Amino acid sequence: MDNVKSKTGETTLAVDLSEATDAVKQGNFDHALSLLKFILQDDPEHLDGLYLSAVSSRYLKILKIPTII
Repeated sequence: MDNVKSKTGETTLAVDLSEATDAVKQGNFDHALSLLKFILQDDPEHLDGLYLSAVSSRYLKILKIPTII
């Protein structure tokens, strides 16, 4: 399990990469991106974080159906 800790003021947040991975597997891309944001703030070059972020962003764009008038 890969835990990443990020400090926000006095609050320490522990974000579990496996939770973000599970969110992607379940199709909950918004939640995955919110978790991955903390990982990438702490380590902008985190390969798994970057990959999962790209996958989530791609699916969010694909799932948005344009309105045709």
